[in-house]
Amino acid sequence: MNLSTAMILFPAIAFSQPAAQIQQRIPTIQNEITNDGLSIANIGKGKLISGDADVDPGPLAVGEPTTSSSTRVSGSGSTFIPPGRTTTVVPTMSLASINATLAKAGSGNTVVFSPGAYPLGSITVPSGVYVYSPSACAAVLSGNVKLGSNSTLDGFQLNNALVDMRNTRNTSVGRNCFNGGAPARAADPSAYPGNIVVWVDEAHNYLVVNNSFKTFPGGGVYGWNNTGRIAGNQFMNGRQAIDLNFTTVEIDHNYASGLTRMFVELGSNPDGDTSAGVKVHDNYEENIKPIPDAGAQPLEDSVAYSIVPAKGSNNSVINNFVSAAPGACGIGIELNNSGAVSGNHIINCNGGIVVYGTQPQSVSNNNLVGTVWGFVVNYSNSRVLIESGNVANSSKTVPAKPISVSWH
Repeated sequence: MNLSTAMILFPAIAFSQPAAQIQQRIPTIQNEITNDGLSIANIGKGKLISGDADVDPGPLAVGEPTTSSSTRVSGSGSTFIPPGRTTTVVPTMSLASINATLAKAGSGNTVVFSPGAYPLGSITVPSGVYVYSPSACAAVLSGNVKLGSNSTLDGFQLNNALVDMRNTRNTSVGRNCFNGGAPARAADPSAYPGNIVVWVDEAHNYLVVNNSFKTFPGGGVYGWNNTGRIAGNQFMNGRQAIDLNFTTVEIDHNYASGLTRMFVELGSNPDGDTSAGVKVHDNYEENIKPIPDAGAQPLEDSVAYSIVPAKGSNNSVINNFVSAAPGACGIGIELNNSGAVSGNHIINCNGGIVVYGTQPQSVSNNNLVGTVWGFVVNYSNSRVLIESGNVANSSKTVPAKPISVSWH
């Protein structure tokens, strides 16, 4: 957005130097778009544990279903039994044989991948099938994965691959190690032009939990019109971790380091995004490495938590952390329209917290150390913004880095 457009949308603004530097961050408000109204009340209801000490249950009959007696033992001592009948595949099988085994597995059953590197190529997981590598990241895939509704991808290493969860319900991706990503247009010529690791367009009640994303040149988790939970993941040395639009989602207990753009971005599209009820909490980012996209202003895209849906409401950013070297972070948190920003700890972001719009907002009890533009930038001169308890306490203890969350 240019300066003249901003003046039309917000004519009461008198641009100060800090405001001039962030004016391109104002979301464009256009047509009213109706949100699908799904609730996150039942998202992320766990059945198992977190933990990283896994025990391989041993070999199963290759290509044949057996009664499941295998277990996975977590660091907390809890036990996981894969659902239904189990069938195993091994790296020496052809890609066609692997896909045939998945196709006939049957909803409610499990296909176990033995450790090793599997043939290059894509696999399709039918609805209701649980695909499982008992030893975390020991089964290595080097092709895209298409998931059906009610399916699960658990415990794999994926190299330069895309996990396609589009148009699904109740699908889970957890305990995987992602290295790189893949062009979305390889799967859909009309898609987003960049690389994606996990694609959640029209995915509802999904879970993306306890995965590691490393050296990804595009987006870690990307999608439109979706509901779900993204939790307990690690995003390292990539471009942008999470990029969602038209969403109701919970984003919590994720860790990021070495990102060159944003950690969390919601509502950046120009079509009147109505994301509502979004909860961003207990996340942690450090070691920001801003490299602006072509044509971007310095620091324009260097925002840790950007929650800016044009017509969103009741979104919250609570108890998050970000730390950067001086001059590396443009804005710690930005929020458009109604919502709350509280309990966050921000170190060395030029703008600590920036709020846009004139709907009721509260910014309270945040610790904002090393800001240049001030604690809270009331960009739209809103008269319904409530500020209280915001301080700059450099001696306050930094929160602990998040760990994996309960899952299954």
